[in-house]
Amino acid sequence: TQLRAVKGFRSDCQSFSGASFTLDMNYNNFILTQTANSTISATNLAENIGATGSIILKGAFLPTLNSIFKTPNGQGLVTVSNIAVLNYFVASSTEIVCNYMNNFS
Repeated sequence: TQLRAVKGFRSDCQSFSGASFTLDMNYNNFILTQTANSTISATNLAENIGATGSIILKGAFLPTLNSIFKTPNGQGLVTVSNIAVLNYFVASSTEIVCNYMNNFS
């Protein structure tokens, strides 16, 4: 197994509005304004193993994560009340591990 260095801090951010989001992991921070119940997926994981970042969710709708996202105990997300935050780590070319905090106001 080859070890890779963890990527350094990057301050770039992408902002989207809608109900379907595909996150480009060449960026590390995202602001997603939901306009309806949403789905979230990601691309470019293989070249970004070790990357970390945050996903900010806005809008009182239910976000659903693609199966590449792994949450504690495999739990799904709940309806965002105001602002929610997912902090993530790209663990492999097929997995992003994340935790979820909700109800920021």
